Amino acid sequence: MRMKPHMPSDVQRTRLFGAYPPMVYILRTIHVALGSFFAVCLIYLYYVVFTVTQVSSTVWGATVALVGETVVFVASGGVCPLSTWQRKYGDEKGFLGLFLPINLARALFPFVLVIGAVPIALIIWRAFR
Repeated sequence: MRMKPHMPSDVQRTRLFGAYPPMVYILRTIHVALGSFFAVCLIYLYYVVFTVTQVSSTVWGATVALVGETVVFVASGGVCPLSTWQRKYGDEKGFLGLFLPINLARALFPFVLVIGAVPIALIIWRAFR
């Protein structure tokens, strides 16, 4: 019978795929891709608000994507569903928890929602005035 050497948990976490199951890394990759997509949508909406005079279908697509993200976020109780899945597979951190301390990450969500609401409100106001 072969015994595994005892390694402290911080040493185990340095091994590739030793810390988490591969599904966690897949979910993190999807989370980063979606987060990047929504960030690009937000930047694009600010660009449109300040420089473009006509609202196109691309603008409406970015608007619908951000509103849809907000609806999903609020419907799941203020927690991203992907973060819930990540925790189910053993990850302690959500998307922003990878980059920021957890308290700062939780406080950032209301701020991001306000930042996202401003260009959407201005685009809707511009389209229907």
